[in-house]
Amino acid sequence: MKYITLSYVWGAEASEGPDQFGRLPSTLPNLITDVIKVVIALGYRYLWIDRYCVPQDDSSDIKSLLIKNMDKIYSQSTLTIIATASKCPSEGLPGVSKPRIAVQKFLQMNSVHLVQWVSNIRHEIDNSVWNTRGWTYQEALLSRRRLVFTETQCYFQCDAGGIRGGKGGCRMESIDDGRITERCSFESDRIPIVFRTRPDHYIDREVSVFGSMVSEYTKRQLSEDSDVLPAFSGVLGMFISECSIFHGHMYGVPIFGPSNNFLPVDATSTLIMGITWKLVLNDDTATLPLRRRSLPSWTWCDWTCASPSLFPIEWEEEILGLGDERQAIDIVHDRKLSLEFENGTILPWPREADVADLAQKIILMGNVRFIHVLGWFTYLSVPISSNIKWERWQVCGPYIMYKPIVHWLSRLARDRGMNVTDNEEYVFKAWVYASGKGNFSCPEDSKKVVYMMLLGETSDSNTFERIDVRAFGVQLEWEEEEWREKSTEDIAKRLGWEMKAFRLA
Repeated sequence: MKYITLSYVWGAEASEGPDQFGRLPSTLPNLITDVIKVVIALGYRYLWIDRYCVPQDDSSDIKSLLIKNMDKIYSQSTLTIIATASKCPSEGLPGVSKPRIAVQKFLQMNSVHLVQWVSNIRHEIDNSVWNTRGWTYQEALLSRRRLVFTETQCYFQCDAGGIRGGKGGCRMESIDDGRITERCSFESDRIPIVFRTRPDHYIDREVSVFGSMVSEYTKRQLSEDSDVLPAFSGVLGMFISECSIFHGHMYGVPIFGPSNNFLPVDATSTLIMGITWKLVLNDDTATLPLRRRSLPSWTWCDWTCASPSLFPIEWEEEILGLGDERQAIDIVHDRKLSLEFENGTILPWPREADVADLAQKIILMGNVRFIHVLGWFTYLSVPISSNIKWERWQVCGPYIMYKPIVHWLSRLARDRGMNVTDNEEYVFKAWVYASGKGNFSCPEDSKKVVYMMLLGETSDSNTFERIDVRAFGVQLEWEEEEWREKSTEDIAKRLGWEMKAFRLA
């Protein structure tokens, strides 16, 4: 059955939904009436609108089922009409019941037809209220064809190219057009490809594609914090159905299976990679991240952060891949993880387990309450202040840190009301979950790097919440040969680590 879907802004105003028999109200908002006219004019009979097709009763199992299948609803529709110019349903579609704000002028000179370029279509869409809403992100991404109504014009984009409509006809380009590079770089007068298209393949870039979509989504706004996962569920469903190594998720945390050198090589590393996403912070004025406190602290869904970064959230998958084992402190074999569900059931997560099988068990067992960790536990001292305008690096005990990170961590500690020691330092509790050779975030002479999850205390002394994830250089006067001779226990003792069992809440 062919049908059309609608993507629009609900707005704050109340609108009457269908009655108990599914019948529409006698009077519909202007936007809905206009969209129906467009659907009929295009020769179609069926229109899917969430307000009228998804039961709004929270107790309805049908609502939950439909939300989980948004990827199928939008990807299988013939076309999605996107109302970017309407801030609420009472506003009609420009060019239908609502006049356009600009009149496109044209001039006929013999056989030459000159048409005025009304406005930048990308600018109109990017700066619309529609583009700020969380729910509309997946609606556009999952659609294969999009017909967009802006204040000045119409725009069509399928997964093969874009068309812009107006007087004098349309212009079209293919995504395969060799001039697309010129268009993106210099904003030439060709029709832009405005919307991200569905990936045609995922090989070797599974995590980066997922991370970029999460980053784009988290920049948007939600009226209710509880919508953060449902409004992204269609994207998660797309990955499950189209990405062969994406086996599922826990509250939005991806569960990837091993595929190449840039992905984890065992089940334990897979889970660790999923929960060690990082907020990318590159501006001193960035807003401190805040928890929604509706989901576990280890999922990105429970955090908000007004980061100025283009991609505010990222996963560093390569740190848990194959790599060069000689360059790393061998802490991988010491880690043990398990999941505790709301009913108290424990699901072990052994290294050698089948990731796909574990993902299926999670679906059957319900909601995860805690992640149990047996790993290296330590304390990280950070000065209460740091002048980031001087030296680039700062030594903090046995670790050396990038100065802006020191400054950032001191802000986090101060915001959390952490105690200050006699040495004028904040002391974080941390889980050391991985190690490797020096990278761009540490000085060149730092031969080893450790990756830590910083932990916040809760009412239970053995239970912590995730605060942040960072990499630090190790400052020990050992030659490479000495490093190779030292056991993990020797290194742990020197750095003040202890093997500890605890829970992530």
